[in-house]
Amino acid sequence: MKMLIITAVAAYQEEIVALLKKSKISAFSSTPILGHVNQEDPNLEDNWFGSEAQQNQSMLYFALLAEDQIKGVFEAVEEINQKAQSKSRIHLSVMGVEQTN
Repeated sequence: MKMLIITAVAAYQEEIVALLKKSKISAFSSTPILGHVNQEDPNLEDNWFGSEAQQNQSMLYFALLAEDQIKGVFEAVEEINQKAQSKSRIHLSVMGVEQTN
């Protein structure tokens, strides 16, 4: 089992929920979060949020998935990121889950 973690600015909320449903993710959780940017970082090209704002309204999504579900979600996120008009991207990570009850 894997834990899927998605973070993105709040503007992507509808797209992310739609892609999770389209990917047949039957249950997932989300919560609003506040992202922070260190303005002193000289490399703003690598800015996680794609803007110079010090705080960004963002969302965190997570779900427990079978390993065979992960590839489709990664492909869907990559497609959205390639088509995006914004510098901000959807960020996706996967963690192994050793045990759950």
